[in-house]
Amino acid sequence: ENTVAAFRRAGEMGADAVELDVRRTADGVLVVHHNPHLADGRLIATTANRDLPPTVPTLGEALDACEGMWVNV
Repeated sequence: ENTVAAFRRAGEMGADAVELDVRRTADGVLVVHHNPHLADGRLIATTANRDLPPTVPTLGEALDACEGMWVNV
């Protein structure tokens, strides 16, 4: 699961590394989401960051949550 909560939980559980998937929104923001589309079918590439669900973190938010772990992008 590519959420801030999941990344934090991985760190709390002692994970050394995490893997995440990066997508670019229509307005050029890098976000972390496994699929190129959202659950409702919208493509991330054609959706502005402000219109994404709050559970879709920016790359910066995800990296902050992964502090101390190795990250495979």
